[in-house]
Amino acid sequence: MGSSDQKVILLVEDDPVVAVFAKEIIYQLGYEVIAANSGEMAIELVLNYEKINLILLDLDLGRGIDGLTTAWEILKKKSVPIIFLSENCRNEYEKKLMEIPCYGVLNKASGEFALRCSIEVALTLFEKNENLQKEIEVLRQQRGNVNGSPH
Repeated sequence: MGSSDQKVILLVEDDPVVAVFAKEIIYQLGYEVIAANSGEMAIELVLNYEKINLILLDLDLGRGIDGLTTAWEILKKKSVPIIFLSENCRNEYEKKLMEIPCYGVLNKASGEFALRCSIEVALTLFEKNENLQKEIEVLRQQRGNVNGSPH
């Protein structure tokens, strides 16, 4: 994969040991990795770095805003696929997770194979959804031009 088409993943993880380990795996999978250790930092990076293709976002970010709030703030500003990371999906997050447009929840201990598959599926689904939205918009414009043209 050349650097011009290399996908960029934002890893949002407050545990430095987990972050270093995850960054290395993501890098070995062929992606560029940018790391943030807080929700606030993640939001700032998304606003300032346009090339982020996917976000791996820890649900529990310690002090500051949590992963769910971070996701909502990011999605208000940019359409980007988000995969949540969790050590254990506690019931407190379950209902709230269903309200956020995300591309899955991955247990941090799932391993390299599950991480790679989750990233690839999320990127593929997001791209297909974006293309579908563009096609729908073209069809709406064409329909509007047909309906608006005099007979």
